[in-house]
Amino acid sequence: MRKLWNRLGLAATVALLALGSGATAGCAGEQPTINQVQVGYIRKSDLIGADPSNPTEWYMRQTITDTRKSNPFAFVGMQDEMQRIRWDIQEHYLIARLSYEYVSGSDGAGADPTKNSGQIVAVFAIQSQFDVERAYNNTTGEEYNVLTENTVDHVWYDRAYMRVDWSRNLISDPNFEYLWFPEIFGELKWDSPAYYQTDLNSPEAPVFDLANGYMDVTQRWVAQTEDFNGWGFPSCVLINW
Repeated sequence: MRKLWNRLGLAATVALLALGSGATAGCAGEQPTINQVQVGYIRKSDLIGADPSNPTEWYMRQTITDTRKSNPFAFVGMQDEMQRIRWDIQEHYLIARLSYEYVSGSDGAGADPTKNSGQIVAVFAIQSQFDVERAYNNTTGEEYNVLTENTVDHVWYDRAYMRVDWSRNLISDPNFEYLWFPEIFGELKWDSPAYYQTDLNSPEAPVFDLANGYMDVTQRWVAQTEDFNGWGFPSCVLINW
């Protein structure tokens, strides 16, 4: 079982790895390999395993790492329920789905790994899917000494690597189990502004250790009350009255 920690930071978090490719040793007289592959990509099999029809299962937990002082509903260190997920790799999106029924005995969604149809708990945009290969002459097939991101020789689902935009979770609600109580007093509108910490010394920096089945990425979430009929009056206040 692999682990994915998703920190809610109201500011929130989930996690992944960046792989690099080194130069390959060549025969005497060969030119050294030039690596033009950019950093920040992952091997798809590290997420779903060797058999895409039966994806690897992960543990996922969201943890709040920071809040505004005026927030009365959440606190730093607050954690969500542990969830089990499987990754679903689409052409443009990486989707985290529950690997079990949310309500036992209801519809079977998520229980069958070959269908991978569980409730969606996270969605990230895929920037590109590619193979790491040597460039070559399109006419003769002769290979060059340049490693490139090949996006044309195979269809997207047969390519080995992908680059994901981890800065924003695209779902409309962070699905944090213990944040339901402010919602009972009125509708909350959630927004996830793009956030990606590049300072590796920051506690919110992403951690990618896919060799050991671990990922950790931070996102931000902003919550605000819905307006009552456009009057500039929070519906939660009216409901409380």
